[in-house]
Amino acid sequence: TDDIQRELELFYGNEGYYYDRRKNYYKNQGKPASRIFSIQTTAQIIESLLFNNPHSARSKPTSLIKDDPTYNRIFDQSRNYKVYLNSCLLNKKVIELWTNIEDRDKKNNLTNFKLHISRVIASFLFQKTNITANDIQALNLDILDDEMFNTATEFLLECINNYQEENQDANLINMAKTKSFTDFLVTKLTTKFQ
Repeated sequence: TDDIQRELELFYGNEGYYYDRRKNYYKNQGKPASRIFSIQTTAQIIESLLFNNPHSARSKPTSLIKDDPTYNRIFDQSRNYKVYLNSCLLNKKVIELWTNIEDRDKKNNLTNFKLHISRVIASFLFQKTNITANDIQALNLDILDDEMFNTATEFLLECINNYQEENQDANLINMAKTKSFTDFLVTKLTTKFQ
């Protein structure tokens, strides 16, 4: 019922997409699933891209919108609404590309890291570590092709392997949910894009 939620629903609608302010509202109307984005998915991808917290978005998806300070940081009315839609579209494209990975081991190793893939790809798209709302607002998704996806996922897999070498007891599911892995990843991105 929050103003920003209603405004996002209108904005997405004007762009030909559906913002599911009320759970399954558009699904029940028969709208295509590929064009529907939930509040939770939107919150998760904003938390991952703009605040470097894919681990938190992955481990506590529902609490992102239940915790007032986090909710207000994610759903900031002063932010251009295109940032929300573009973030969702980036994440959607990443999931589509992940779905098409033929190497089963690679695909399985990345299963829990889809938000991390989006986060890494954002850095590859903008050639820098920290991504701003202005970057996402100006995002051109046509640049994201198979080659960039493969380069970014190879980079992420290398980070996963390096982290596991340093932390012998780390398993993939827990890594995807820990701040220490995200910090490790951000450090590696900083080294790459300095």
